[in-house]
Amino acid sequence: MRSILVTGAQSSTGRQIIAALGTAGHLTHAVDGAPGMDASRLSWVTHRRHGCPAPTSAERIPALLKLCLRHHIDTVIPTLGEELADMAAASAMFAAHDVQVAVPDPRGLAMIADGLYALRALDARSIPTVWSSLPSELADGTSPGPPHTRRTLLVPRQPWSTDSAVSIFDADDFDFALIGDDHLVCSFEPPIWRITLHLSADGSAATATACRLEGAPVPPSSTQAALAHIRDAARALSLTGPIEVTVVGGTRDPRILDITPGVGPVHAQHEDLLSAILTRQPAA
Repeated sequence: MRSILVTGAQSSTGRQIIAALGTAGHLTHAVDGAPGMDASRLSWVTHRRHGCPAPTSAERIPALLKLCLRHHIDTVIPTLGEELADMAAASAMFAAHDVQVAVPDPRGLAMIADGLYALRALDARSIPTVWSSLPSELADGTSPGPPHTRRTLLVPRQPWSTDSAVSIFDADDFDFALIGDDHLVCSFEPPIWRITLHLSADGSAATATACRLEGAPVPPSSTQAALAHIRDAARALSLTGPIEVTVVGGTRDPRILDITPGVGPVHAQHEDLLSAILTRQPAA
């Protein structure tokens, strides 16, 4: 039985991770913003709850480390996007106390913090990505406009926002001057797949699962075919640990659309992925 700390206990991901860990027989310490948080959806028979400073507080990291040392916790699983960069930066400090933090490599997080930078960094390394442009480049004619493919999306540049993408049905008639450059215009050929995986320190996929965002599920053979492309992208961006990658174009022409870092609901739903998170990873 492992002793594991999960942040964001009231979030959807946090609840699912806690439930999955409990089913696997681990003792979970759950933290959220206040000790009086609503526990109605969780069973606290095998879990302990703690209050903790907010993710943006300077006191957050020291408080979490103190909890780990006091309760002999060996793994921390952050589930809140806003704390991921700070937790990654502090992961070496936790490791010095033999506590593993389930986050991507800090170098990789810095590379994908801006979707525009991530896609262009991959392009510079000849790793295929979707066609993309800033709205301002389209408005002032710097960019010739998206090719006439079957799908064009307006995608937020920050991670964890792919689900907020908006379809553009007629790019020729769309007024891009009204859209700020906190979004990207992306154009591609379907299908759209989301592949959830855990990358070990050497860039290999410890395990992976995929879903097709539109239409039929992705067959396992197609998941494996897309993984080589994802590994190349992950190595180029210094990414390790838990991530989700949105890939378009199928196995014949896979292209990266988006990379979302951190533990998500799918990690809780698949025993192999959860086990990969809990496996001690060697230093990169």
